[in-house]
Amino acid sequence: MTIRRKILNIIAITIVCVMAVFYVTTTRITLGGLSVLEDQYACLNLDRIQHAISSDVERLRSITADWAQRDETYEFIQKGGRGDFIKSNINETTFSGLDLNLIAVLDAKGRPVYTSAYDKSLGGIIPVPAETQPYLSGKNRLIRDSAEGRGRSGILQFAGRMMLIAYEPVLTPASNGQVCGILVMGRHISDNEIRKFQKITCSPIAVYPIDDPKLPKEAASAGKALLAGQTYYTQRLGSAEIAAYKLVKNINKDNALLLRTSIWRNIHRQGQLMLWYTAMSILIVGIVFGVIVMLIVDRVVASKIMVLAKHVDSVGSSGDLSRRIDIPGDDELSRLAEAINGMLSALSQAQLKCLESEDRYRLLVSSLPDYIWVHRDNRLIYLNNSAADALGYAVEEMLGSSILDYVAPEYRDLIIEKAQQRQAGLEVKEYEIELVTESGRHLTVIPRGTSIMYENKPAMLTVLIDVTARKFAEKALKESEARFRQIANSMQDLVCMTGSEGALLYVSPSFRTVLGYRVSDMVGNSIYKYLHPEDRSRALEISRRARRLLIIEKNLFRIRHADGYYLWFETSGSILTDENNQMTGAVLSSRDITERRLNEELMRKKDALLSGVADATNRLLTDTDFESAVNYGLRALGEAAEVDRVYIFKNLEDKEHASPCLTRRFEWVREGGEPRAENPNYRSIPCEDFEQEWYNTLSKGDIVAGLVRNMPEKYRQHMQSQGVLYHMVVPIIMEGHFWGVIGFDDCHSERNWTSNEISVIKVAVGSIGGAIARKQAEDAMRTAKEAADLANTAKSQFLTTMSHEIRTPMNG
Repeated sequence: MTIRRKILNIIAITIVCVMAVFYVTTTRITLGGLSVLEDQYACLNLDRIQHAISSDVERLRSITADWAQRDETYEFIQKGGRGDFIKSNINETTFSGLDLNLIAVLDAKGRPVYTSAYDKSLGGIIPVPAETQPYLSGKNRLIRDSAEGRGRSGILQFAGRMMLIAYEPVLTPASNGQVCGILVMGRHISDNEIRKFQKITCSPIAVYPIDDPKLPKEAASAGKALLAGQTYYTQRLGSAEIAAYKLVKNINKDNALLLRTSIWRNIHRQGQLMLWYTAMSILIVGIVFGVIVMLIVDRVVASKIMVLAKHVDSVGSSGDLSRRIDIPGDDELSRLAEAINGMLSALSQAQLKCLESEDRYRLLVSSLPDYIWVHRDNRLIYLNNSAADALGYAVEEMLGSSILDYVAPEYRDLIIEKAQQRQAGLEVKEYEIELVTESGRHLTVIPRGTSIMYENKPAMLTVLIDVTARKFAEKALKESEARFRQIANSMQDLVCMTGSEGALLYVSPSFRTVLGYRVSDMVGNSIYKYLHPEDRSRALEISRRARRLLIIEKNLFRIRHADGYYLWFETSGSILTDENNQMTGAVLSSRDITERRLNEELMRKKDALLSGVADATNRLLTDTDFESAVNYGLRALGEAAEVDRVYIFKNLEDKEHASPCLTRRFEWVREGGEPRAENPNYRSIPCEDFEQEWYNTLSKGDIVAGLVRNMPEKYRQHMQSQGVLYHMVVPIIMEGHFWGVIGFDDCHSERNWTSNEISVIKVAVGSIGGAIARKQAEDAMRTAKEAADLANTAKSQFLTTMSHEIRTPMNG
């Protein structure tokens, strides 16, 4: 699009926008204001009409009041309608002169003294019509108000007709006495009356009863709005006329009549005409302005631009950057020509630098280790020295030959396919091909091509990255990795490789054999997931230290088996680092030492148990306080055996039930445990609560032991209520007699006692039995000694008594 057309479009759009803004603005403001002015003018006409009606009512009231104050009217009423009052005062001339249609004289009680009506079309004075008589009755409120001295005047509506009417009381001549009668005068609102009002406003007038069911639709809508509280109601009847409505009250101050007037919308038409003239003026001014602007632009701007374009085209077609553009003047286009001359100078210098840079680029490309060639239609038109040297040819020898001549036959179809994909605009993924050198050696390269302009013609630039050495290295690495995997797969130890954050990257098949996990399920998970919760924080600390020191210390960890239990492993490993000596992962080797740990733990427990038994036995043998020695021995056995409760029950014969029972004698409870000394259910236990088979086993000197969950129902519930997981009872046999039992309760683990541990416990129980036997023997000796002492005392007393008895008769 030319500048002329652009400027023309801008001017046209500007004129249209100005016209649109002007139209919208003036329509809303000017025509809106004129519409308000029309409404006000129509409402003013309504006020003028109402004022004219009020003036007629007031004039009628004044005439009626004047007649009511005459003495003749008073005397006429006092005489009951007799006299010459009617002849001298009321005749057709009176009706026509005062423009009246009704005259009525009533006494104070509202009884008619004289009534007559006037209708010129019916022959003059006529009797009062029947529809008017109710308003002349003493029962009418207007008559009653007038009888009380309050005159009334206004519009009266009846039988579809409207009348201006006035009620005035007739007083005594002094005008201050009592009301002696009422004078009523009325005038019909006829078409002539309405035409008189029309002359006042110079606009058509209509009056409707507000309660008329046959009201026109527009009048009914106006009536509803006015009854709702509006003072005026205006309605536009098209673009030529506007109607206005107002309510008129009757003599009783009720809204009885709907007054309508209409005016021609001359103001609106004048406003529209003024807007049209103004719009045409703006349009004409805009067109003239546009023509002037176009002439100025064409003379001042366009001609110079054409000259400038001609000079620029000549420079472009010749390619001579030394040529310059000459446009006289001191305006923007002259300065633009100077700027173009400066640009041409800069381009000339840049061209020189570009040629120099191209020479340097060619030298650089020729010395690059990657192979670079440019080809068009698969014919070589340029290649660097590295490509020629690698293939064993001279550069001049290869130029013009097909690139397919240097590609291994099995890769030529791939080359053609990738070229077609690139020409179709498809994405070409990285691929490898093999080149054949002059000596027949194969080079593996990765081609990366792109379209370029070479010597102003399309061509293809291909960079060939030699990856032959890398392929040999990868092959060697894969062979090494295969050997490593073969070694790792044949090892029984657990071998794994992790990332820097502990994610498993490789696990050996031995994980399946030892831990029961599938290898595919473990790869990708964190190694910490499989450690015992108590070992995870230690493992994380070791990992942080290894990241800092690049050394993995040998440690022991518990690793979860697929079945849920844990095995002990001894783990060592080495750190994997990157070129910046930063940790990227680790290779770990773990050996199962669970059996060794179990044996060590058994040895530790056995040693602790033997130490405890020795300590308890020594105390039982050396301490003279039997109670203290037994309690100490129970504590030593409980701590050494790592149980929660140790107790001794004695086997007694229950004389009341003639059945054996076990009674509690001693008890030790680990700190924090619940003693049963105060529980009456454990002070004495009838042996019938035991299984008979167990009682017989204990009586024979054998132990009863096992996991509580595997014991008989009754006994299991009893022990589980106490939180016992493992229970062992060892009999105490003295001189072949079942003296009692010593029990061991484990509330924190379901342990399985070894035969060695049970043997040690039996030795300890034997020591306690020996201590009990020694205590019983000491008690028996003490009792025998006390009995012997008592016998000696009795014997001495007896001999003394006998000696005294014998000596007394002899001395007698």
